[in-house]
Amino acid sequence: MNRRQFVRTSIRAGVSVSAGIALAGIMFPETLGTREATTILSPSPPSTMLTTAPNTTHPSLLHESDCCVTVHISERVRVHALRSGWVQVRPPHREHTGIEALRLPSILLNSQWTEKMPVWMWLIEHPDGTFLVDTGENTRVHEPNYFGDAKGDAWVNRRILQLDIPPEEELESHLQRLGIAENKIDAVILTHGHLDHTDGLRFLPSPEILFPKIEWEKPFGVAKTTFPTWLKPRFITHDAATSLGELPAKDNPFQAAHRIASGLYTIPTPGHTFGHQSVLLIENDTAYCFAGDVSFSEKQLLAGGVAGICVSPDDARETYSRFKKLAGRIPLVYMPSHDVESAMRLQERRTMPV
Repeated sequence: MNRRQFVRTSIRAGVSVSAGIALAGIMFPETLGTREATTILSPSPPSTMLTTAPNTTHPSLLHESDCCVTVHISERVRVHALRSGWVQVRPPHREHTGIEALRLPSILLNSQWTEKMPVWMWLIEHPDGTFLVDTGENTRVHEPNYFGDAKGDAWVNRRILQLDIPPEEELESHLQRLGIAENKIDAVILTHGHLDHTDGLRFLPSPEILFPKIEWEKPFGVAKTTFPTWLKPRFITHDAATSLGELPAKDNPFQAAHRIASGLYTIPTPGHTFGHQSVLLIENDTAYCFAGDVSFSEKQLLAGGVAGICVSPDDARETYSRFKKLAGRIPLVYMPSHDVESAMRLQERRTMPV
């Protein structure tokens, strides 16, 4: 059995496959040079390589040039933090502090923008395969007819999101610089269905796409018209108590998990959306969490603030609590998709305070 067969067999062992489910819902329901990907065997201690791309659009922003950060987290695993441009949102989108019933109207009616925040995606080179966590955005999102006939999706997304996606920061460009062919990615793990996490799928030759089953069945804020027509994901469910590395199932704060490969799991992290999942990589007694949109930043999680686009604030806060418990049981590097410090936290192995 070759490596790709091993990965697919491992994935399918615990994935629930369901056919014929149609993606439904509107923005507010109510509303990856070619080379063979190889196991990384670093003869030296864990190291960091910084790759920069010319970018003069926002020279005053922190880490402006750090669009690709590669970190050897062990002799066998390395992780690439890939920035897929920038996003701005309305202030109440990033954190809502008002009346619950006014959560969505306060975003739509606000005329201000936050500072620019990165859109991170993560490429994991691992002995069991090459895995991509989320796919970022693409420059076509700037086209007037990008959303096709979904006029509601188009209006709402353009109203609440301001995207800056340079071509050199699309998934395809990152992979070319790294020398990794698109067809050498063994699986793409999507944290959830929002366009800034899924629109890079257009660069991939229909690989194994792992998607939370609940997220597919109960989409929240998903612009389904941007999904490629070939998309037929394999559904992940989190139905059984699962150990996390050396952490036994009884000590897993998330209770359930889905094993993708050795030390690589998805965990259920609802709140932002119904089926949101995060990806957990446990290596050398440290957990590295690629957290999608659990929160906009680590600081927000620690302070208990909740984003405005959040299907369940109670679930979001419960997810926060579980992460804090996990950080008390194993050193945890927490990396949400829009935190400007996520790549630096990865470089420095900076763990969540407990």
